[in-house]
Amino acid sequence: IKFLQRRMAKKAGFVKRFEREAMAMSRLYHAHCVALIDFGVHNGSPYLVMEYVPGPTLTQLMRKGPLDPARAVRILNQLLDGLAYFHRRDLVHRDLKPDNIMLVESTGETDFVKILDFGMAKILAGDGSEMDLSVQGVVVGTPSVMAPEQIRQQSVDARSDLYSAGVLLYEMLVGKKPFRHADPLKVLEMHLKTAPEPPRQARGDQVISEALENVVLRALEKNRDRRFSSAEEM
Repeated sequence: IKFLQRRMAKKAGFVKRFEREAMAMSRLYHAHCVALIDFGVHNGSPYLVMEYVPGPTLTQLMRKGPLDPARAVRILNQLLDGLAYFHRRDLVHRDLKPDNIMLVESTGETDFVKILDFGMAKILAGDGSEMDLSVQGVVVGTPSVMAPEQIRQQSVDARSDLYSAGVLLYEMLVGKKPFRHADPLKVLEMHLKTAPEPPRQARGDQVISEALENVVLRALEKNRDRRFSSAEEM
């Protein structure tokens, strides 16, 4: 159960983000998306009731070091399956960080992906599409996974999520993020201007195939026109 504290419920921006998350999740019914069961307001505090899923986040899994490429690809393909579903419904997640990916056991299969937290989701068409929480000059999101166009406050589309998916795949394969700095503003600048170190070079062995490395680097192109055009293609 996720709810806004009363003091936050008095701030329009927080309430709008909460409403947008409810609208976004109410559109979704997919195996790789945590299901929304109910939402409303109780004693002045908006709330969401979501499916309970036990398991570690991708952040917790990666604390043990880089993943075997086959395992990383298996996790990524499930994420892309979920993204393809979202994008067909005019929804861009915009915050695909490791903390928002849970890995659960389902029908005997481990590493079953569940995507969380649609508070940053952008609804491109239909109910909720007019809701815009961005403020000119203020970049909202997680610096480590933000696509260049999101940092520049340009329009986002499915390819913005694919950039974030590329960041996640890089981290799963290499054991560290493609762009790292103690200053978040420096990280944003690196997304805009710095080419990532090739994964095979960063990992220092030959475990990652050249073909898989090419997938990562294409997903991380600064120019979205050079990325994969869709989750299905990636």
